[in-house]
Amino acid sequence: MMFLADGGNTTLTAQSDALGSVLWTDVGFDASSLQALKATDFEVVDSGPPMDVTYNCTRQQVTQ
Repeated sequence: MMFLADGGNTTLTAQSDALGSVLWTDVGFDASSLQALKATDFEVVDSGPPMDVTYNCTRQQVTQ
């Protein structure tokens, strides 16, 4: 699963495997594996309700 929050400049990254029990190299993934991917290779499946742009970011505690 991938979540993309597009603030205008799309950057695609992968999480570090430094603290994991499986290394990316164990599954054939290396630093250049994402180079060929473009934003147009993905599609929105469910973007949820629209959010107004306010440029007023605040942190909220996550509750379940």
